[in-house]
Amino acid sequence: IAALKMGDPRTSLALLEDAVGKGMDETGRIARAKLNAHEMLANHRELISGLEAAIANRDDPELRDQLLNAYVRIGDLEKVKAQAEIAISSGAINELKAVRLAHILRNFAPDTAIRALQTVRRESLPAELAGPMLGLSIELGLSDLREEMLGRLVGTPQGGGLLRRFESFEDARAVLEEAGADHRKRV
Repeated sequence: IAALKMGDPRTSLALLEDAVGKGMDETGRIARAKLNAHEMLANHRELISGLEAAIANRDDPELRDQLLNAYVRIGDLEKVKAQAEIAISSGAINELKAVRLAHILRNFAPDTAIRALQTVRRESLPAELAGPMLGLSIELGLSDLREEMLGRLVGTPQGGGLLRRFESFEDARAVLEEAGADHRKRV
C-alpha cells in the first residue's frame, strides 16, 4: 500500500499479488489498494472485473461510482447508462455528477440524461453549472429548465446574473465608462 501512496502502482500491485499468493486475505484495504493500482495503471479490464466482484459481495456507492467512471473511460455507454440508473434510483448522485452523466448520455440515452437532471436541486445549484445545465436543457428539450437557467445567467438590467442585459446602448456604455474609471483609479 505504501508503494501505491508513493505513486508506484506497478510495484504496489506486484507486492499485493505476492501477499495474496502467500495467503493474505484479499478483502478490505488489500482489495481496495489493488483496485486503485489497476485504475492508476489504466488496467481497465482488471479494474472493472475487480469492481464488479467487489460490488457483488457488498453494494458500495463508492465502488459503484468508481465502476461508472471506469465504464466512462472505456466508452461503454450501455453500462454507463445502467450504472447511472442505479445511482439515480438510489439517490447517490450529486449535482456535478448528474450534469456530467446527463452530458455523457444526452445522445445515447436522453431519458436517463433527463432523469439525471431532474435529481439536481436547483436552489443549491453552483453558479458554474448553470451554463452546462442551460446547454443540456436546450439539447434535451426541457423548456422550464432552459428558462430558469437563462434567468440565472442573464439576470436583470440591474444585475444579478453572470451576464447583464442592457435596455439600451447608452446604458451599456455608461456601465463600461464607470468600470473603466474604477479601473484607472486602482492602477
